[in-house]
Amino acid sequence: MIKKLKQRSFFHSHQSVKAQHGFTLIELLIVTTILSLLMFTGSYTYSLFTNKWQDELGQFNQVNQQAMSFHRIQTILTNIIPYAILKDNNQPAFFFIGGEDSLLAITHDGLFATDAAEIFRLSTTKDTNGKSSLLYQAKSLAMGNILTESQSVEFDHQLVLATQFDGITFNYYGWSSYQDKRNYSLENLVGEHQWYKKFSGLDKQLIPEKVEIILTKADEKMTILVNLDNNTERWLSSYFNEG
Repeated sequence: MIKKLKQRSFFHSHQSVKAQHGFTLIELLIVTTILSLLMFTGSYTYSLFTNKWQDELGQFNQVNQQAMSFHRIQTILTNIIPYAILKDNNQPAFFFIGGEDSLLAITHDGLFATDAAEIFRLSTTKDTNGKSSLLYQAKSLAMGNILTESQSVEFDHQLVLATQFDGITFNYYGWSSYQDKRNYSLENLVGEHQWYKKFSGLDKQLIPEKVEIILTKADEKMTILVNLDNNTERWLSSYFNEG
């Protein structure tokens, strides 16, 4: 009986010692490995998430800046003024010189002048990587007006409005000349009312009725199209003694 009690006591004591011993080295290694894998997986997943988030945030900022630039350009063009000046031969004309890759005019709503009209030039420039940018240069008319064709202009401000495009082109829709528009009728079909690559308010004595800027990136084309005053000849009628 005493022997059996001793055996039971030894058995329970052995179990108690084993219970107090805790995890074995192999068990600790397994747990450590599992925790390391979980930490690695979590870190890798978080890294992928943050990288994707940064990419999407960068794309969002890029698209947002592009949309703001397009809105600025559209506002500038929409508020172009049919600004009358005198040519060197004392003939009246408009301060508007539109080319295939640039536009010089005057707007009511420029980017820098808050209390006056602004003379501006939009022009295409080439970056070092061969891509095209759209440069805005401006000068306030608060200190003086443009009166003659040969009057020089020095711009005070400039800002790049759009970058990284494969191509930027300008187009103009309007009449061939002031006289052609004035003389046009169903009986007298003179002049051409169409799209032009170049449009000079000095030569035509008109400004175009529409201005279009096409920005090309890869196979995608983005078009900014604005309507201008389609009755600008009225501003010159007094010079020609017309009603």
